[in-house]
Amino acid sequence: MGVLGQKHWSALLAHHGLIVGGRTLEEAVYRAFFFEKAAKMQLLAMGTGLPIQQVDPGLARKARDWRINDGPVKAHFGAWACDALRKPAHADLGFSTKNCL
Repeated sequence: MGVLGQKHWSALLAHHGLIVGGRTLEEAVYRAFFFEKAAKMQLLAMGTGLPIQQVDPGLARKARDWRINDGPVKAHFGAWACDALRKPAHADLGFSTKNCL
């Protein structure tokens, strides 16, 4: 049985790291970035010693569904790509950054 599927797009594998999927490369990169960010915030919150408050499950689903729609995914990935392409080390790739902000 596979770890990833229609309802499970990522998994944290004990002693092996993170595995992430998506409908596109952009979506997989986006999910991986924010999974790492969420894991860091979770560890920082746990380190305070304060009780962790639960989020309303309906609100959490609504936020997740918005965050993973095409708008935020494409906007973030596009910005990351532009940042990478502006670096002098990538000047030889021949990609234009004229559409970058």
